[in-house]
Amino acid sequence: MKSDETILEVRNLKKYFPVRRSLAQMLEGRPADAVHAVDGVSFSMKRGEVTGLVGESGCGKSSLARVLMNLYPADEGDILFEGTSIVSRKAGQKNRYGTRMQMVFQDPYASLNPRMTIRRMFYEILTVHRICDRRDLEKTAVRDLEMVGLGAQVLDSFPGQFSGGQRQRISIARALSVHPRLLVADEAITALDVSIQAQIINLLLDLRKELELSMLFISHDLSVVRYLSDQVVVMYLGKIMEIARTEELFAHPLHPYTRILLQATPVIGGKTLAKNEGIQGEPPSPMKIPCGCRFHTRCPYATQQCRTQEPVPLDAGEGHMVSCWYPQDAEAVK
Repeated sequence: MKSDETILEVRNLKKYFPVRRSLAQMLEGRPADAVHAVDGVSFSMKRGEVTGLVGESGCGKSSLARVLMNLYPADEGDILFEGTSIVSRKAGQKNRYGTRMQMVFQDPYASLNPRMTIRRMFYEILTVHRICDRRDLEKTAVRDLEMVGLGAQVLDSFPGQFSGGQRQRISIARALSVHPRLLVADEAITALDVSIQAQIINLLLDLRKELELSMLFISHDLSVVRYLSDQVVVMYLGKIMEIARTEELFAHPLHPYTRILLQATPVIGGKTLAKNEGIQGEPPSPMKIPCGCRFHTRCPYATQQCRTQEPVPLDAGEGHMVSCWYPQDAEAVK
């Protein structure tokens, strides 16, 4: 059930990764470079909705997810979960949000301990988080596995005995076993076969309806994001380029980068953007962010203003935000 209540709000979030200084930097007394993985990101999510996070590989999607989950500490900014900051907690304070936010990783082969049976994995997480009494451990684990189309028959098996799709189902069941309110799925279907991808996508949709689950779905596959999401966030080089409701973004993309991503998406029997604007070159290094708009080095419409001044986020109405000096609807550039 969707609502207007905000479950997650991200405010000017930053995460930089320092790189060891080169010999030249040490000799010249210059500071070390840093990878600007997340560079001033702000967005919000409504309860019960799915937000799709898209962009090229290396744009900062996974780093953002890990900062949200507190796997990486934020350098600057704030994260409000259900109205409370989860960044400014005092050291040593018990993390009350550990069970409310859960993550499903891209690689189901690496996210499960190969030396533990499925039974032991579930018993451990159910016990640590005090989800149920010891006498109810098996019943609760079976219930969680049945929710993803598995059951008691898998409890005494090891991860290596399952297919990729089955392992990802187990990962999802394990994440949901602590009753989270927000699920972060980081490229959760990328490593799977196409037929298995469809099963996992439909499973996530069913679980969303059944559990009233909010979800941040990270992917480079725009067709899947369109099918799953209520809102789409487009990232490039650590920064958000555009945010809009899903159908609005696909019908009226305003940022050149968004339009180029959509043009690269195969469409069978559907309408695609008429003009292929193309994308120039490779993304700049996240250690050397260009001045001005960080997309100007690849943008076919870049001007001198784009090269020297960073765009101010523009509110295009009805939740549509774009960071571009010259936003244009796709219809205007045909």
